[in-house]
Amino acid sequence: MNNLTVGVPVYNCADRLKYFLPSLLSQVYPKKLIDLIFVDSESKDRTRSILDHFKTQHGALYKQVVIDSIPHVELANPTHTLYENCARARNRIVELSPKQNDVLFIDSDVTGPSDAIRNLVRYVRVHNADGSEKCVGWVVQNLHQ
Repeated sequence: MNNLTVGVPVYNCADRLKYFLPSLLSQVYPKKLIDLIFVDSESKDRTRSILDHFKTQHGALYKQVVIDSIPHVELANPTHTLYENCARARNRIVELSPKQNDVLFIDSDVTGPSDAIRNLVRYVRVHNADGSEKCVGWVVQNLHQ
């Protein structure tokens, strides 16, 4: 199995983290191969304190847990604001990720079965052996539904 960065852009998602973090912890992919990176765009709720608590309680399970932040950008269109901040957070995750790692982005409003990460990595290895696919992912369960 390969080293993997799991990158999670976050913003005002304290209410969703109570579902997301247990789902993340349940993953059977070896945690010591995972660099877990959260990038927060200046949340106004308890997102940061929940992530700090998660790192204190569970950080030793992972190769590393990084909690970083970027300035929040407000645009005229709320949808554009969301996309802009998420894109900037993902770019920051790539900057912070060890260069040899594969990178998997997971949004904080999705959960999945315990084998989701392992199966996705396996799928990419089998079906993308030549490296031509650059982005693979899926939504297992959207918590906004």
